[in-house]
Amino acid sequence: EKDNTAASELLLNFHSSTKKRYETVLTIEKLKQYMLGMCTRHSNIKHYGCNMYAKLGNLMFILAFGPTSGQIRHIDKMEPNVQICLYMSQNCPTTKVYDLDEPTITNTEEICERWGVMNNENVPETLKALLLECGDWKLGDRRQTRYFGFLNTINESIKTFGKLYRPLASQLALKSVDPGTTLVSPGNEVHAGPKTSGPRMFAFAIGIPSNDQTEDFSLNNDDTDTNDGEVQYHPVLFHVDLCTILFAIVDNFEFHLDHDQEKQMQDDVKKFLIRLFIHLIGDSPGPGDMYDNLITDERKEVKEWVSKLVQALWEGNEWKIQPLIVEAISSNSIFYSPTGGKNLKERRQRRRRSKKKKVGME
Repeated sequence: EKDNTAASELLLNFHSSTKKRYETVLTIEKLKQYMLGMCTRHSNIKHYGCNMYAKLGNLMFILAFGPTSGQIRHIDKMEPNVQICLYMSQNCPTTKVYDLDEPTITNTEEICERWGVMNNENVPETLKALLLECGDWKLGDRRQTRYFGFLNTINESIKTFGKLYRPLASQLALKSVDPGTTLVSPGNEVHAGPKTSGPRMFAFAIGIPSNDQTEDFSLNNDDTDTNDGEVQYHPVLFHVDLCTILFAIVDNFEFHLDHDQEKQMQDDVKKFLIRLFIHLIGDSPGPGDMYDNLITDERKEVKEWVSKLVQALWEGNEWKIQPLIVEAISSNSIFYSPTGGKNLKERRQRRRRSKKKKVGME
């Protein structure tokens, strides 16, 4: 390869250090051929047909030179593509793949049912009504939710990532495999990188279906190129974004109530949503920096808030948890997108105050 990527440099150094004995054995092209061959085997097992997967995307080498704490379980948006992990180091632990308990969670109605079970309380009727009404809104077409346009709609995001709210039934992983062992896993499944105690190396790629196969398998040709695993969510981060979307909607929705009633209704919705974090963090143990790394710096306030809540839950400190819930509900900036959600809320509040003064004068 003539590019200057780290993977190519690694192979060039390997070839030169062995006096070219393996120069034609381990090459990028042969890695691609092998990984596509494993996709063919996967296709045959699933009865898709031997030419289901035609090319690879996002080919990379992943190396860890020392112990790692592992990943929080997550989903990479990848369907209809598959992910391929070719383990290349000795005694290499494999990716953890999770089996989930019922119920299925694919839309706003099903997610409401699950949230009620998690919080052990009734979902506020206002939240149910908002989700049912707004589930198919195009997020990118509305000013208050434009930042999340890449999710398209709330229902589409739940269809892909809603299973992150489902309870775990079991996990499958091997503690030690030989070089050449390969995992081919369907897209949009819950998985996590393992905790390691030493160096670990593997090649990663996504297997992309051929265009002439997509129609037979009810696949969208556009999805094969855009669903490359770059959109990734773990349970807490997905709930952060759902809260941010729903806070913006509830703050800007016209309920046609007086100010105090409307404020109480909004606070009830927000409190219910915020309380779900306690269960999600408890089900996905990990130090605060594991969460911080997946929330961008442009969302500094929510990043710091999540870190504080994780720390309080780890310490079992109830005195710290309740003030954090109150802070999240009352804040004009924590659960708001970087594209002006805070300003939208402030403008709406100013309009309400002005309306209330006029009513008072009358």
